[in-house]
Amino acid sequence: MFPPALSKQLTLHEAQGTGLLLMRDELSGLFSTLAADQKSGTGKAEGQLLELWDGTGVDEVLVNDFRSFERCHFSLVGAIQPERLRELIRGVDPTGKWSRFLFIQMPPGLIKPSREDPTQLALRRRYEAQLVLKACSNQARGLQAKTYYLTQEAREIYIPWFQAHQSRAQQLEGSNPIVSSVLDKSSAQFLRLAGLLHLVRYPGRDRIDATTATLAMEVIDCLFAETELFHRGDGDLVDQLMDRIRGFGGDVTWERLRGKGLNRWLKANARARHFGESVSNLLANAEGELVKTNPLTWTWRR
Repeated sequence: MFPPALSKQLTLHEAQGTGLLLMRDELSGLFSTLAADQKSGTGKAEGQLLELWDGTGVDEVLVNDFRSFERCHFSLVGAIQPERLRELIRGVDPTGKWSRFLFIQMPPGLIKPSREDPTQLALRRRYEAQLVLKACSNQARGLQAKTYYLTQEAREIYIPWFQAHQSRAQQLEGSNPIVSSVLDKSSAQFLRLAGLLHLVRYPGRDRIDATTATLAMEVIDCLFAETELFHRGDGDLVDQLMDRIRGFGGDVTWERLRGKGLNRWLKANARARHFGESVSNLLANAEGELVKTNPLTWTWRR
């Protein structure tokens, strides 16, 4: 993602009245490019990414070209390994770049493919779901740019929700500034998602109702929780503990695992509560069985 190319693409999309979705299977390369540009390139790439968050336009005068767009709707979606992302963030976010992203971690456990052939009913439902997604996409693409408003009932629900996130953001300013910055953007995250849900459900209406607003807030709260979990480090920590428990052998307790089954990083950061969460996840995935609760003891299914 380089500023000239992206600006040109956004100029074309504004002329068509459409947004732009950039998808990457692996985001580490893109983030590394941003860092390299900031260090020894033009220095414009990260600034451009920050400005696109608000849909800000741009005017660029080049040697043989001129690019301009008044507004844009840009989204970035992709995947990245948690440890690689932590290496890039390093616990600081002076520009607010990382607080613009919401992270969802892969659920723990093993993927268990079905041994059975798909039924005709399953195939039909899959086909029907594809048709619904296609219809929603085509419908949204054909809509003209427009401003939508919350109903009075929706505002009554949204305002205290937003104020609660602002209050918590202030409380976390000193202890976790990245999460604080994430929560400060709750309004923007909510309005974007509520608008998208509204277009899918009621494309012909001007007002976003309370039901849609409530669903948007619930989704954003879930994403905030996932993002905060990542920045606090517990999510990856539990995943690593689960791997250690699987490979330890015999009846596994927190004392046995802590004594002989942890690396230096896990010994410094893991606690009994993380062990309990790991065992709970394993049991939820039907991996192993609970031997007893005091002390909490897990083993492979016998």
